[in-house]
Amino acid sequence: MKKLLIGFGAVAIALVGASMFAAFEAHVVNVTARIENALSVPTTRITFGTVFPQEHLNKPLQVSLSQSFLDEDRVDDIEYFIRQKPKCAITEQDGTVLVGEAVAGHVFPGTAFVILSKTGITNTGSHASVITGNIGSSPITAAAMDGVFCSGPDEITGTIYGVDAAYVGSGDQSCFAGNPPLANKTLVDNAILTMEAEYTDIAGRAPVDFTELNAGNLGGQVLVPGIYKWSSDVIIPTNVTLSGGA
Repeated sequence: MKKLLIGFGAVAIALVGASMFAAFEAHVVNVTARIENALSVPTTRITFGTVFPQEHLNKPLQVSLSQSFLDEDRVDDIEYFIRQKPKCAITEQDGTVLVGEAVAGHVFPGTAFVILSKTGITNTGSHASVITGNIGSSPITAAAMDGVFCSGPDEITGTIYGVDAAYVGSGDQSCFAGNPPLANKTLVDNAILTMEAEYTDIAGRAPVDFTELNAGNLGGQVLVPGIYKWSSDVIIPTNVTLSGGA
């Protein structure tokens, strides 16, 4: 069974609201709130990310209040409601966070990949592909990424990551990053492991938003946020558009 799983997330913070009534004289009210279990966003390289539908990102925060005044009939209770809907961070390679907060367990480590494979990548035709972004393959040897080179107007703009130094390609190989150093292998290895974990997570979710869309032919399709499932192979012979909010 082949499944294409797509998710989008949104970030929002519900405002703290307070209502207070006093009669005849003014009262100074000091209220402090302590938010526990808030998300921690490390400034590390977490550029490759998948975000799930908004309803799966709710993380209600525990709030405890302390009041510096005695309860009086003339002062109503003050209630607080805080909810956080974070989304995956997008960062540059230097670790600078550009967008949003990160959700633990829903972030691919390392640098973003536009093509990520366990069994190799083959570029068919006479170098007619246009690839903008990084590609990588693990655990298969880097020699399994065939027919893609780093120069030319119609090839890759990015980095080719491999688990060893066996990449052959055809033409310029200056954008290849293999092992050694070990960090390149670790990066693509971890991306594969996280991709599998996220796939398994989404594959077990219900309900499925779209089933057998266009019999698996995504050419010319506009895919909106949701979970898609096919029981046949999926092909993309022409452009496909992913449409959704950030």
